Amino acid sequence: MRQIERFARRGDTDGATRLHNLTRAALTRIARDRRHRRNPSAVAASLRTVCNAAHEQGLHAEQLVILVKQDWHHLSETQRLNRLEADAMLAGIVSTCIKEFFHAELQSR
Repeated sequence: MRQIERFARRGDTDGATRLHNLTRAALTRIARDRRHRRNPSAVAASLRTVCNAAHEQGLHAEQLVILVKQDWHHLSETQRLNRLEADAMLAGIVSTCIKEFFHAELQSR
């Protein structure tokens, strides 16, 4: 997580930019690192950071899902994957992201 947070701090540090940077960093790590993406707890931890930042920005779950999908499709790493593999990975990422988003919401209450 520290790597992802360090990446997000580069450049502009406003909340929206930080959220995009966190999202891209987490998705890039998942797409690049086969061992990471096969470890559900590692994927959840990467996305938890994104979800926490989304909560800080006041995003709804639907808005976060749109952001994740848009960023996923723009990553060069996903262009190299087999389309079926990329779609399956994205479905798992979205599912995990939703769980983490609502888990974080419950934790903050």
